[in-house]
Amino acid sequence: MPGPSRKSLRRLKLRQLDDRLRPFQALRSVSAPKIGWLAEVRTCLGMTAEQMGSRLGLTKQRVGALERAEAEGKTTIASLRSAARALGCELVYALVPRGSLEEMVEHRAQAVAAEMVQRTAHSMWLERQGTSPQEVEAQTKDLTEKLKAEWSSRLWDAPARGR
Repeated sequence: MPGPSRKSLRRLKLRQLDDRLRPFQALRSVSAPKIGWLAEVRTCLGMTAEQMGSRLGLTKQRVGALERAEAEGKTTIASLRSAARALGCELVYALVPRGSLEEMVEHRAQAVAAEMVQRTAHSMWLERQGTSPQEVEAQTKDLTEKLKAEWSSRLWDAPARGR
Protein backbone atom coordinates (compact mmCIF):
# COMPACT_ATOMS: atom_id res chain seq x y z
CA MET A 1 0.00 0.00 0.00
CA PRO A 2 1.54 3.34 -1.04
CA GLY A 3 2.26 5.97 1.59
CA PRO A 4 0.76 9.44 1.71
CA SER A 5 1.54 11.74 -1.21
CA ARG A 6 3.74 14.80 -0.85
CA LYS A 7 0.67 17.01 -1.44
CA SER A 8 -1.34 15.34 1.31
CA LEU A 9 1.60 15.69 3.70
CA ARG A 10 1.88 19.37 2.77
CA ARG A 11 -1.84 19.85 3.47
CA LEU A 12 -1.49 18.07 6.81
CA LYS A 13 1.51 20.22 7.74
CA LEU A 14 -0.42 23.36 6.73
CA ARG A 15 -3.39 22.39 8.91
CA GLN A 16 -1.10 21.58 11.84
CA LEU A 17 0.65 24.94 11.50
CA ASP A 18 -2.73 26.69 11.29
CA ASP A 19 -3.67 24.97 14.56
CA ARG A 20 -0.41 26.07 16.21
CA LEU A 21 -0.89 29.68 15.06
CA ARG A 22 -4.58 29.94 16.01
CA PRO A 23 -3.86 31.08 19.63
CA PHE A 24 -1.88 34.02 18.23
CA GLN A 25 -4.80 35.34 16.17
CA ALA A 26 -6.19 37.30 19.11
CA LEU A 27 -2.83 39.04 19.54
CA ARG A 28 -3.04 40.63 16.09
CA SER A 29 -5.20 43.39 17.58
CA VAL A 30 -2.69 44.18 20.35
CA SER A 31 -0.64 47.19 19.38
CA ALA A 32 2.84 47.83 20.72
CA PRO A 33 3.28 50.75 23.12
CA LYS A 34 4.60 53.91 21.49
CA ILE A 35 7.82 53.65 23.49
CA GLY A 36 8.17 49.94 22.66
CA TRP A 37 7.71 46.84 24.75
CA LEU A 38 11.17 46.90 26.32
CA ALA A 39 10.85 50.40 27.76
CA GLU A 40 7.21 49.84 28.73
CA VAL A 41 7.90 46.63 30.65
CA ARG A 42 11.10 47.96 32.21
CA THR A 43 9.45 51.14 33.51
CA CYS A 44 6.34 49.27 34.71
CA LEU A 45 8.63 46.95 36.68
CA GLY A 46 10.29 50.02 38.23
CA MET A 47 13.66 49.00 36.76
CA THR A 48 16.06 51.73 35.65
CA ALA A 49 17.95 51.63 32.36
CA GLU A 50 21.12 51.34 34.42
CA GLN A 51 19.76 48.27 36.26
CA MET A 52 18.69 46.64 33.02
CA GLY A 53 22.06 47.47 31.51
CA SER A 54 23.77 45.78 34.42
CA ARG A 55 21.77 42.61 33.72
CA LEU A 56 22.71 42.76 30.03
CA GLY A 57 26.29 43.93 30.40
CA LEU A 58 25.45 47.23 28.69
CA THR A 59 25.59 50.90 29.64
CA LYS A 60 22.34 52.73 30.33
CA GLN A 61 22.96 54.65 27.08
CA ARG A 62 23.10 51.36 25.13
CA VAL A 63 19.89 50.25 26.84
CA GLY A 64 18.26 53.48 25.68
CA ALA A 65 19.53 52.86 22.14
CA LEU A 66 18.22 49.28 22.29
CA GLU A 67 14.80 50.46 23.45
CA ARG A 68 14.62 53.09 20.70
CA ALA A 69 15.67 50.55 18.07
CA GLU A 70 12.97 48.15 19.29
CA ALA A 71 10.30 50.87 19.21
CA GLU A 72 11.35 51.73 15.63
CA GLY A 73 11.43 48.08 14.54
CA LYS A 74 15.18 48.19 13.94
CA THR A 75 16.51 45.55 16.32
CA THR A 76 17.33 41.88 16.01
CA ILE A 77 15.43 38.97 17.45
CA ALA A 78 18.56 37.94 19.36
CA SER A 79 18.73 41.38 21.02
CA LEU A 80 15.05 41.24 21.93
CA ARG A 81 15.46 37.74 23.36
CA SER A 82 18.37 38.86 25.58
CA ALA A 83 16.54 41.98 26.72
CA ALA A 84 13.40 39.96 27.46
CA ARG A 85 15.42 37.56 29.63
CA ALA A 86 16.94 40.51 31.48
CA LEU A 87 13.38 41.67 32.21
CA GLY A 88 12.31 38.21 33.38
CA CYS A 89 10.21 37.75 30.24
CA GLU A 90 10.10 35.45 27.25
CA LEU A 91 10.18 36.68 23.68
CA VAL A 92 7.31 35.13 21.76
CA TYR A 93 7.77 35.33 18.01
CA ALA A 94 5.38 34.21 15.29
CA LEU A 95 4.14 35.12 11.84
CA VAL A 96 0.38 35.30 12.23
CA PRO A 97 -1.69 35.02 9.06
CA ARG A 98 -4.54 37.51 8.59
CA GLY A 99 -6.88 34.52 8.35
CA SER A 100 -5.62 30.98 8.10
CA LEU A 101 -2.98 29.50 5.85
CA GLU A 102 -5.66 27.33 4.22
CA GLU A 103 -7.68 30.48 3.48
CA MET A 104 -4.60 32.10 1.97
CA VAL A 105 -4.16 29.17 -0.43
CA GLU A 106 -7.88 29.25 -1.27
CA HIS A 107 -7.87 33.01 -1.96
CA ARG A 108 -4.69 32.79 -3.99
CA ALA A 109 -6.00 29.88 -6.09
CA GLN A 110 -9.23 31.84 -6.71
CA ALA A 111 -7.31 34.95 -7.76
CA VAL A 112 -5.01 33.04 -10.13
CA ALA A 113 -7.93 31.08 -11.58
CA ALA A 114 -10.01 34.23 -12.09
CA GLU A 115 -7.14 35.94 -13.87
CA MET A 116 -6.54 32.94 -16.13
CA VAL A 117 -10.23 32.55 -16.98
CA GLN A 118 -10.63 36.30 -17.60
CA ARG A 119 -7.72 36.28 -20.06
CA THR A 120 -9.30 33.39 -21.94
CA ALA A 121 -12.76 34.95 -21.82
CA HIS A 122 -11.36 38.23 -23.16
CA SER A 123 -9.65 36.43 -26.06
CA MET A 124 -12.87 34.62 -26.87
CA TRP A 125 -14.82 37.89 -26.73
CA LEU A 126 -12.34 39.44 -29.19
CA GLU A 127 -13.05 36.50 -31.51
CA ARG A 128 -16.80 37.07 -31.06
CA GLN A 129 -17.14 33.86 -29.04
CA GLY A 130 -18.08 35.44 -25.72
CA THR A 131 -18.89 33.36 -22.67
CA SER A 132 -21.66 34.07 -20.19
CA PRO A 133 -20.87 35.32 -16.68
CA GLN A 134 -22.22 32.02 -15.34
CA GLU A 135 -19.80 30.09 -17.58
CA VAL A 136 -16.89 32.28 -16.45
CA GLU A 137 -17.86 31.70 -12.82
CA ALA A 138 -18.12 27.92 -13.31
CA GLN A 139 -14.76 27.79 -15.12
CA THR A 140 -13.16 29.88 -12.38
CA LYS A 141 -14.52 27.56 -9.70
CA ASP A 142 -13.31 24.44 -11.55
CA LEU A 143 -9.87 25.92 -12.17
CA THR A 144 -9.61 27.01 -8.51
CA GLU A 145 -10.20 23.42 -7.41
CA LYS A 146 -7.62 22.12 -9.90
CA LEU A 147 -5.03 24.65 -8.74
CA LYS A 148 -5.64 23.72 -5.10
CA ALA A 149 -5.40 20.00 -5.92
CA GLU A 150 -2.17 20.61 -7.83
CA TRP A 151 -0.80 22.46 -4.79
CA SER A 152 2.05 23.94 -6.72
CA SER A 153 4.37 26.75 -5.71
CA ARG A 154 3.43 28.28 -9.08
CA LEU A 155 0.39 29.74 -7.32
CA TRP A 156 2.73 32.35 -5.91
CA ASP A 157 4.58 33.25 -9.15
CA ALA A 158 2.42 36.19 -10.17
CA PRO A 159 2.17 39.25 -7.95
CA ALA A 160 -0.69 39.06 -5.48
CA ARG A 161 -3.45 41.57 -6.01
CA GLY A 162 -5.41 43.05 -3.15
CA ARG A 163 -4.06 40.88 -0.34
